[in-house]
Amino acid sequence: MPADAWVAATAPRMETFTATQHMITDQVISFDGGDRATCVAYVRARHHLPSALGDSDRTVYGCYTNRFVRTPGGWRISGLKPTPVWMTGDFGVFPSALAAEGAPSAGAA
Repeated sequence: MPADAWVAATAPRMETFTATQHMITDQVISFDGGDRATCVAYVRARHHLPSALGDSDRTVYGCYTNRFVRTPGGWRISGLKPTPVWMTGDFGVFPSALAAEGAPSAGAA
């Protein structure tokens, strides 16, 4: 998916949350020649959306595998791969964010 398309699809969802925090740690960068690189890093991504039902947070734990390419304009992201490993918190937070955006929720017919 082109980067512009990914941003266009993702930004509206992120904007429905009251707050998000993505802590990215332990970055390991490996180079493939002089013009390509891969960075693998751990991520803890918290998403906050107030709820009258209780818990307002959902946290996703996993890793990012990001690929980069050197261009005449500098290094650019050429690929993103989030890999969620486990999640905690209110599992209704993501469907609620999608509903606030007007998108169908998971499982909707």
